[in-house]
Amino acid sequence: MKQLNTLLAILILGLSSGCSKNSQMPNDSLPVTRGSQKKKSRATTYALRDEPAVNAAKFYNAFTRNRQTYLFTINGDQLEAVYLQELDALAGYLCKHPGQKVHLDGFTCELGSSEYNIALGYRRAQSLAKYLQDHGVNREQIIIVSYGKEKPVDRDHSEVAWSKNRRVEAYF
Repeated sequence: MKQLNTLLAILILGLSSGCSKNSQMPNDSLPVTRGSQKKKSRATTYALRDEPAVNAAKFYNAFTRNRQTYLFTINGDQLEAVYLQELDALAGYLCKHPGQKVHLDGFTCELGSSEYNIALGYRRAQSLAKYLQDHGVNREQIIIVSYGKEKPVDRDHSEVAWSKNRRVEAYF
């Protein structure tokens, strides 16, 4: 019963963390971007490529075509420094487009209970949300959902697969 109450509380928090307003741009279903199996994956958007200036439309189009993936350590919810430049660009875009919403979906590997993983996925997404808010993004622009271990990108039962599944996916 206590586990059920904890799960319900987490789900209510997840649902209440984002208010629904229509965003300025359409919401698309997007593919997942993955990095090397042995190195830390790095999320990259158009805004971080070698172009001297990237306008808002190009940033939006690139971000919506490529769901950004941020990986985490086992049981961890701390952002890796490698993602900060990417998140700075995202925060800047969201601050300039207050009607745009970003979805942050938290995931975990298959290790641990469902209840623990729902909470961990939420904490991971919350760490990105906090970073964005600390950089000027309005909380109303951020939608958080935790799927825990329910939607793995790699269904294998190995450390390589688990490391791919410990993630937050961000998309418009």
